[in-house]
Amino acid sequence: MADVLENVWKENIWKNEKNVWNKGENNFDLWSNNLESFLVEDDYQSSLPSDYTTPPPYKLVPYSKTVPNLINQKIKPDLKNVIDEVKKLTSVEFGIKEIPFGDIGRRISMTTTKAGASNISWHKTGRALDLNQGTSSAVKKGLKWVILKDKGSSPTMQFRLYLKKKLLNPPAQGTTTTPSKYVVKLTKAQVTKDKFYSYYAKAYDIDLIDVTEILKDYGFTRIDAHKGWQKNSNKREWWHYEKRDSLTMYQALREIYSKKDLVNGYKNILAINRNYYGARLIREGFPESLLKLMIKQKTIGGLSLYFSVGPINNQKRDANIKTDILSVQQALKTLGIGTVPASTNVSSEISIFQGKIKIKKTGKILAGGNTHKRLGNVIKNKKTFKSLTLYGNLGKNQTNFPQDIIEVKKAINICFKKGLCKDFMKNELLVNDNFDNAFVNAIVGFQKYILKVTPDGIISKGLKTHDTIAKKSSK
Repeated sequence: MADVLENVWKENIWKNEKNVWNKGENNFDLWSNNLESFLVEDDYQSSLPSDYTTPPPYKLVPYSKTVPNLINQKIKPDLKNVIDEVKKLTSVEFGIKEIPFGDIGRRISMTTTKAGASNISWHKTGRALDLNQGTSSAVKKGLKWVILKDKGSSPTMQFRLYLKKKLLNPPAQGTTTTPSKYVVKLTKAQVTKDKFYSYYAKAYDIDLIDVTEILKDYGFTRIDAHKGWQKNSNKREWWHYEKRDSLTMYQALREIYSKKDLVNGYKNILAINRNYYGARLIREGFPESLLKLMIKQKTIGGLSLYFSVGPINNQKRDANIKTDILSVQQALKTLGIGTVPASTNVSSEISIFQGKIKIKKTGKILAGGNTHKRLGNVIKNKKTFKSLTLYGNLGKNQTNFPQDIIEVKKAINICFKKGLCKDFMKNELLVNDNFDNAFVNAIVGFQKYILKVTPDGIISKGLKTHDTIAKKSSK
């Protein structure tokens, strides 16, 4: 197992460090066909926040002179306390040349495709660290892990880390000392049931130090292993700890970066997949105003969107920024679907539109996706004769947009008042958005008696029935 850990370390940690710190070696393999040509220039917006270039209160600093890991200056004292406590109880010192951290700070513009890693990572805040997984040099210095599976309060897997007790400064013989609360003696049953890895053949009935608990006491918490951790060593995350201090990721980033830094750092990530990363950054506390500086709207036909719009109660899997919600509401209102402003949740109205154009009802619109394309083109490709504008076709199995129904009913009623419909109508149509039998009969009658064509009960925008109703109803 030690060999496996060392191989994982060499393959995934040192390689990652090289990608992070060597200039010109950004991991751009995700920049394929999804990379759009509209990357935002630093000052393309005419109006920027007044504090756009205000320096942050803290900075990234090297953890030590011998190991150039960068860390948020604010948490350096807490990390030092962890290291000192572990060293006092185990004689193992993290952060020295032989036992460096695997990963702490990352450039905010860095991208990766490595399993278990993320482009939206707490490492970029300088508040996350990866413990050394057990390189040969670290083992020689005493880093001999005992790792137990430990779910804790999480629904998925987490791990608890131990090192063998070896006091840095043992008390003089005969001296009485207060036992450390971090000393643990595992039972054989515990080890048999929960052992994930142990350097020692016998990990029970020996004094161990609970390293996880030390980290916790200074504010560093574990994260869940990723799905598939059983087979993919990169997804186990037993080495990863974060000090969030109840901050959102955005708040943590603002401790060490200006707003301008964040715009320039994250715009390339949004360009990879604006819908996924837009929603993710919203979940991490980024304000809408800042995201809109990172990327231009995607315009298709008559609808421009920054990010996806969808169900509100879906764990924020859609960005649902106010600008996009209003744009979708206005487009749908043009067709008579919903009202403006209705609510922040336009998912049901989106589903109505999707049903009318006969595509899957997802209740969401991806910027640049099929529903965006269809709705944008419906708005753009309207057809107007005289004063009668149609966005779609009317009739059986047609789009039958509510606004189209209302406008055609009004036009036919004008024709009725002129006496043109006496052969097929006894009363005016009730003006609403119902595609009812009276409306169908009026269309059929109009085609039969006025157009004098074989009726099909369909009004196709831009064609003869549309044109004739418009002309006959004009004043």
